[in-house]
Amino acid sequence: MPTPSQDQENEDEDAISILDLLLIVAQNIKLLIVGPLVVGVLALIISFLITPTFTAVTTIQPPPQGSQTSTSAALLESLGGLGGGLAPGLKDTSQLYIAYMQSATLEDALIEKFKLLEKFDVKYKVSARKILEKRVTIFSDKKTGMISISVDDEDPKFAAELANTYVTELRLFTGKLALQEAQDRKEFLESQIKELSTRQFRDVYTQQAMLAGTIRQYEAARVDEEKVGPTFTQVDVAYAPELKSKPKRGQIAMIATLAAEFLLILFIFARHAWANLRANPESEGKLEIIYSALKSQLKGIWQLVATLRKKIAR
Repeated sequence: MPTPSQDQENEDEDAISILDLLLIVAQNIKLLIVGPLVVGVLALIISFLITPTFTAVTTIQPPPQGSQTSTSAALLESLGGLGGGLAPGLKDTSQLYIAYMQSATLEDALIEKFKLLEKFDVKYKVSARKILEKRVTIFSDKKTGMISISVDDEDPKFAAELANTYVTELRLFTGKLALQEAQDRKEFLESQIKELSTRQFRDVYTQQAMLAGTIRQYEAARVDEEKVGPTFTQVDVAYAPELKSKPKRGQIAMIATLAAEFLLILFIFARHAWANLRANPESEGKLEIIYSALKSQLKGIWQLVATLRKKIAR
């Protein structure tokens, strides 16, 4: 058990260690103040050379759950495959719309419409898609179900036009898919009506009831064929933003200043520790041994790499 005198000695050592650290800081206080400030000012100047980015945002409201027509419901089920394995009974239908907008089908349509291969200076659509996905953010609000589409670009007008075109392309796709579903359903029911009309039933009343029900479904499919697909409201139309969203110059300068401060403190303490090691004859000898060991190991690694390169060249 430590004696009171030993406890006092430990406290004195801690106090001396803290004083040593404070002494190192005091001896380098000018560097610790001026250095980070210079770095912060340079970072601020460099941030003015960065091309500003503008963000345009549009918002849409998908139809409420349960309000879709039979065609709309079937359409949303068919969209489920685009969502990377979304469950058929998914309650948040906004995720299904997001899944389509993030699909290659819509992205390729935008690439063609805006000639993004030329704009992004790439050769293949897959490269243009990757750039597009970095510049476009699509997400839904869990509380309201509203979907926000934000586009970043150096041209504010282009950013707004691209955001609004996402909505236009979504309407076109859902309309086409709904029409195709209604047509397929109508053709299937037509074949069912023909089969029920020609088949021989023991009970005529059963045949008539089944035929009447199928005809009602056929008429509903025919009506759905003339309707548009799932409807959603564009709550906020994207306009060309007046203010830039990036770079945040103040934030860049602050982060650069703090990072420089942290690195300078590490450098000062490391330099002080290294000087103490060099001043100790015993430590100096150990450093020489470490240096020789590292040099020998690195030399061996370099020879191994050279041998492998020769074998590969053969």
